[in-house]
Order: sequence, then C-alpha cells, then structure tokens
Amino acid sequence: KQARLIKKMIWTIKFNSKYNGEFIFGGDLFEYNGEKYHEELYTKTYYDPQYSAIFDSIYTINKINNRIKYITDNDSNKLNRKVFININSGVIIGTKEYKNYIDSNFFNNLIQRKICQIDCVNDYLIYSCNIEFNEGTSQQNPSTNYFNEFPELILNSKKLEYNFIFKNEDLFEKIFDKYYFLIIFRNNTKSKNKDSWYLGEPFYRKYTFSMNLDSRTIGFYFEEEENDNQLNNIKNNIIK
Repeated sequence: KQARLIKKMIWTIKFNSKYNGEFIFGGDLFEYNGEKYHEELYTKTYYDPQYSAIFDSIYTINKINNRIKYITDNDSNKLNRKVFININSGVIIGTKEYKNYIDSNFFNNLIQRKICQIDCVNDYLIYSCNIEFNEGTSQQNPSTNYFNEFPELILNSKKLEYNFIFKNEDLFEKIFDKYYFLIIFRNNTKSKNKDSWYLGEPFYRKYTFSMNLDSRTIGFYFEEEENDNQLNNIKNNIIK
C-alpha cells in the first residue's frame, strides 16, 4: 500500500475446493468478483489487534431430540465468548465447556466401546474414531451411524445477524481408515486464553471472510435467503 500498488489493506482466503484456493489482497471481494459477491450483502464487525471478536452465544443442537444446549450465552464471561481467527491452524481449538459437553453427550460412550479414542499430542487432546463410526459396521447395531448423530455446533453473532453452523461433515475428516475430529483441546488447563476459541481452517474453508487492516473489521458476504433459512431452522428447533 505504501508503494501504491494496492488501494486497501484487505486480505481474503477463498477456497475453491477442499485443497485449492486463492489468497486475495488489496481490495474488497465485490471489486474482485462482483457477480458472486454483492456489496449490499457485505456485513462486518470490528476485531481487536489479535484478530479476535466476541460472539453472543455458542451452542449445540442434538440431532436425536433437537434439544439446544448453550455452551456460552450473552450472560457468560466475555472471555468464554471470545473467538480468535487462526489462519495458521488446520483445526479449531475448543474450550473446556464444549469438551465437557461432547464428552458426556457423545464421545465417552464411544470411547468405552472402543469405537473412538482420545490421544494427547504435543499437549493437545485429539479425538479419532474407527471405520465403524460412520459406516454402520457395528455387529450389535449395524444400522447405527454415529457420525450422523453428532450435534451441530453454532456460533451466533448479533452484530453480524448470523449463525455460523458447523455440521458433522465440517468437523470430521477421514484420513486413511480413521475419522479425526477437527476440534482439539488443550491438555493444560492453566494455559493462557484456555476459555477462548481459536478458529482455524474448518472455519475459513466454509465461511469466506475479508480482513480489513485499515478499519480493523472482519467482513462476510451473507445471502439473504440463506440467512432467512437459518433463522427459520433455529426457531423450529427452539419450538421443538
């Protein structure tokens, strides 16, 4: 920008496929591709110098009974609702509260039955599951597909008026004969910012965003129809 080669200090990571994408800098996406990205649908919020923002609530929806469980809400400590953007990470780092929920409501049972396991690698806890997890090979109950039962994770932002929804296909990746959970957790509970989320590649692979270093804003392009469908789905789940 100092050399006047670009007009704005904006960068974007845009995935075209799972392993292919573009790093775009110097302008807004509606200037780069106006047919796909519409300026009137651009929504932004401020972030602090550490690339973090505050979400209003983080919750899950149980696939079996449609029950909503709030991991954090607007009354929670701001630190618990603080989310960092980490472009150098291929995974999401979750909080202790979320780990406790998925352990008691999902993983503990599968770990006991040796369908899944948890390992400590470089002071991080990582979950992995065998083929039976998603391919219905259980001799006791061959029709059970645990992958499909995994609860959705939702991050809500009132400023953006949007729910960031992560489904099972966003949170698990098959590598050879194992399914790896793409949210990991710190083993050291005394570490700094242990109660904050760090959103890596699973987040920005699904949700393209732009960082504006001049105005310190992070912006997204949300389609109106998509937003309306989201709100209706959430309302239906709450009513149920």
